[in-house]
Amino acid sequence: MTAKALLGIDEVADMVGVSTKTIERCITATETRGVVRPFPGWKRLGRRSVITPEAVKAWINTLPDA
Repeated sequence: MTAKALLGIDEVADMVGVSTKTIERCITATETRGVVRPFPGWKRLGRRSVITPEAVKAWINTLPDA
């Protein structure tokens, strides 16, 4: 897998329409609290947290409709 196929916190926050802090809270969450929902699948690549686009789509599909 190449680095271009991976997304960082900034890119995911833009896709979902929330702040980077919210995504960071979701990454470490173990249970749902308000808008913070557990977001599994993140890996560390050096000092960056990255995830595949497929994992982001799967997580988005689990979110309740607005």
